[in-house]
Amino acid sequence: MTCVTSTLLAQRLPLVGACRIDDIESLFMIQIASRGNELEHPRIPFSRAVAVWAASYLVSNILAFVLFAVSGQSDGELTPIWLVATTSLVLWVPIVGGVQFLGVRYGRGDIRKDFGVTFSWRDAWGVPAGVASQLVLVTVVTWPFTQWFPDEFSSDKIEQRARELIDAAAGAWFVILALVVVIGAPFVEELTYRGLLQGSLARLIHRRIALVVIAMFFACIHLSAVEIPGLFAFAIVLGLMRERTGNLGMCMVTHAAFNATGLILLVLT
Repeated sequence: MTCVTSTLLAQRLPLVGACRIDDIESLFMIQIASRGNELEHPRIPFSRAVAVWAASYLVSNILAFVLFAVSGQSDGELTPIWLVATTSLVLWVPIVGGVQFLGVRYGRGDIRKDFGVTFSWRDAWGVPAGVASQLVLVTVVTWPFTQWFPDEFSSDKIEQRARELIDAAAGAWFVILALVVVIGAPFVEELTYRGLLQGSLARLIHRRIALVVIAMFFACIHLSAVEIPGLFAFAIVLGLMRERTGNLGMCMVTHAAFNATGLILLVLT
């Protein structure tokens, strides 16, 4: 069962058991040295973070709706990759702009420093973590639901949106799709959910509760019920990485590897 995460493409795109958070942390944090809070992130009030996110999300979706209307795309047709890529930019720009606005208002105005968008060689651990999350974590977490609700949680339904994109990505367009899913989506989503929302909520309530709340929100905002269990578990992993390292580098690498593995599986099958 394959899942490709892209919150902002949820309208067009499409993860053991009852693991404790500490168990997941032990699984994915072995040999990863904690870098702690290398940078002092801005103290953005959670209410402001949510308000700016909501406004940016609303604007981005209105723009995307207008773009689809102008393109003449009708329901039931495969969405061409040029439209997927263009819509992605329309969706992402307001979101990143909102995050930057909060960085200027409460921080230094530098996304890298304000939200920890930094990388080091240790972030390479995100590659096996992302692959394992896609191949093992998603499968194990989703398996009980496939037994309880076999029709709703069939492999075909879980993979449907992602497979439609693969079917529309012929030749060079697959490269564009890969850039959107493997580079763009992980960057924007980690900046938004682990960087902005989890970071600000963790200053309001207990950090582990904040991690779980944002993980569930991340899973639900993809607007696909069949993907919620796996995406929630994967978001827990990402949240732990954000908490452990204090930065987003490993989160972004893990997310990219997760999505890349999903694309490769879909192409091979």
